[in-house]
Amino acid sequence: MKKLPKEIYILGGVALILCLAIIIISLSGGDDSKDSTTLDTQQTTNAVELATEATAADVEAIALPDKAEYAQLLGFEPAQVDRLTDMYVLRYVFTTDTGVEYYYQQHLAANGQRLILKIDKMSEEDYNASLPAQSVAQTVEIAGREAVFADRMLYKMPPGDDPGEVIMKMVEEGTAVLAESDLMREASEIQTLDWYENGCRYEIYADFMGLTLEDMTELAQYYFDNAK
Repeated sequence: MKKLPKEIYILGGVALILCLAIIIISLSGGDDSKDSTTLDTQQTTNAVELATEATAADVEAIALPDKAEYAQLLGFEPAQVDRLTDMYVLRYVFTTDTGVEYYYQQHLAANGQRLILKIDKMSEEDYNASLPAQSVAQTVEIAGREAVFADRMLYKMPPGDDPGEVIMKMVEEGTAVLAESDLMREASEIQTLDWYENGCRYEIYADFMGLTLEDMTELAQYYFDNAK
């Protein structure tokens, strides 16, 4: 039997080495592909989680206070509700010189956000004078009541601070509201929905929340349907 030439052995060895190299590269590429696929899946999952909006508050509502204590301020016992839809639940109640304010929250970390139902005793003349400027007011009917919605800027500043010409011009135009703050200057966007009933101005007030007219209308409708 003839011996095979050395060249055949060399070529066979080279071919074997090339095959092994191809197999290793393929396996390595598969791992990279798998890692890439896993990363893409994780990124997609994270994106979905970030895009998913909460559908209910994650904090418990406090018990409704005895509304009889507000009768002296308002002249009647106000209808109360421990939530404004499932998204916002009652957390605090404060009395003012003219009425009562109910503070609602979605979660405890939302301290910068303010959602308040305000009930203030006042004449209808004073109520009309308190409404936002016609240039920013939108009138809507909710449950047989005429309500006024407005989206404006709110500028808070310490007493004596000069707001400046730009802010004062916005206030004159009705697109901004000035308020005093003992701490620091603060700018935010507020939405209000007002209506007059029982000799009082009712106002749903949202600060740092960016609610729309539709959002505010939904909150008011929930109040009309569920308050007792």
